[in-house]
Amino acid sequence: MTFSVDEFGEEYKFSIGKVGYEHCPPSKRPVSWVPPFHAWHFVLFGRGTVITAEGKMYKINRGESFLLYQGEYYNYYPDPQDPWTYIWVELTGENLESMFRQCGFTKENFHRALSEFDIYGELSFLSENFPAMEKFISAREATMENGLVARGHEYGDWLAMDGEALIGNGVIGRTDVYFLTNVLHAHSLKLTADAAALLGKAEKEQLYREKYAEHLARVRDEYVTKGGRLVFDTITAQAVALYFGIIPEERRAKLAALLNENVLRHGCRMVTGFIGSPFLLYALTDNGYWETARRVLLNNGFPGWLYEVDMGATTIWERWNSLMPDGTPNPDGMNSYNHYAYGSVMEFIYRRIAGIETRGAGFAKIRIAPHPMKGLPSLRAEYESVRGKIASSYTQKDGKIEYVIELPEGAEAEIVLPDEKPVLVTGGKYTFKRDSEELYCEPYTPESTVLEVFENPKAVKAFNEVFGGIFTGTEIAWMKGEPKTLQFMAEFRDMEKKMKLSDFPQMLKRANELFQK
Repeated sequence: MTFSVDEFGEEYKFSIGKVGYEHCPPSKRPVSWVPPFHAWHFVLFGRGTVITAEGKMYKINRGESFLLYQGEYYNYYPDPQDPWTYIWVELTGENLESMFRQCGFTKENFHRALSEFDIYGELSFLSENFPAMEKFISAREATMENGLVARGHEYGDWLAMDGEALIGNGVIGRTDVYFLTNVLHAHSLKLTADAAALLGKAEKEQLYREKYAEHLARVRDEYVTKGGRLVFDTITAQAVALYFGIIPEERRAKLAALLNENVLRHGCRMVTGFIGSPFLLYALTDNGYWETARRVLLNNGFPGWLYEVDMGATTIWERWNSLMPDGTPNPDGMNSYNHYAYGSVMEFIYRRIAGIETRGAGFAKIRIAPHPMKGLPSLRAEYESVRGKIASSYTQKDGKIEYVIELPEGAEAEIVLPDEKPVLVTGGKYTFKRDSEELYCEPYTPESTVLEVFENPKAVKAFNEVFGGIFTGTEIAWMKGEPKTLQFMAEFRDMEKKMKLSDFPQMLKRANELFQK
């Protein structure tokens, strides 16, 4: 089945039932992969006209929808006044679930409407999409058993690295898909209630607040033990439970500690997939584990962001291992080398390290709360808001740090420097100088793990050149498995008389120099 898009006289054809599409206009975001099912329910987040092969015409507004079936042919004509149109696809029919209903995709639909309101301050983002939000809630409720979503295909924590290969779930990770679905459904209910409140729909707000409270209680009853543990021990499960408030507040500290231990046990590597990755660093830093988050963000091992950089990446990949250590593409395929999912880390950098946050729709009020991170001795983040450019930067050198904050003319803002009270300001440029610890550090420190070296081909070459044969032997496999630190390795090899511990600092310095060439 195909349908086409005619944008101002130019036709673009798309295919349903095969991988990819024939052509995509720059202003469109079509579905890039659709399985070959039987009936499709298109939900349009834009305005336009749909004409069937039989000549039937449908005027479609944002949030409205129409059905099409395999073998039918459609033309879609965007409204010239609203050309930035794209289509979300929802599968309908007996025993059929939808791309639109996939837990990760649906959260994004709801989050987008509220986020665009926060960013632009325009209520039409909510009013035009509110009907589609309600339709989605109804569609989700049709897949429930005992008040929890329990049916339908889900992509889960797509491309997570913690799957169990022996049972064939390597692409979706080990986190239970319906746990994630129900967590994100709770969030969808909360966002719908928030949207109703902003739109002045008091009865709708009350309805969805009640639904949220009921669903949250069921999720907690099903997935949280009386002692405050989750029934799943994956990093993704722990991260989303913290981020979305699934864990009761009195149990938050305990789960955050378990998450921190879990991340350290995995060598601070990114084993999370599409759902867990955007929230992991928030779950750590917002619960006090900044150092662990730093080690994750700046980890040079695989899987991780800097592994990709060290392998020559200039954009973020779809898979953590889209490029194998030997430089060849992942043989499993689906290797996009420019993908949004793990690129979501930049939101964390803007919001938590640079500290740029809106405190009113459309940045009516702004909060700047920078949090310098060791390993990043200087950083500058700029954001072109609807009110003008917002910039937050810091530079650390010789025991001092300088913060420079730039705000749009007429803006109301508060600036919160680390361990200081908020300072209320208006538009302008503000500079602050403070004492600071040294933020520069080498890529590999004595606290880095042996595993982090071995999971980066560039690092393996540099360390083997400097340390020679001490990175071989059965003991190394044990050190990788724990994982043990480079400091432990040096002390162990010193005990074996294979190297002198006193030489370790200079050898490590040389290895870092070779690594950074």
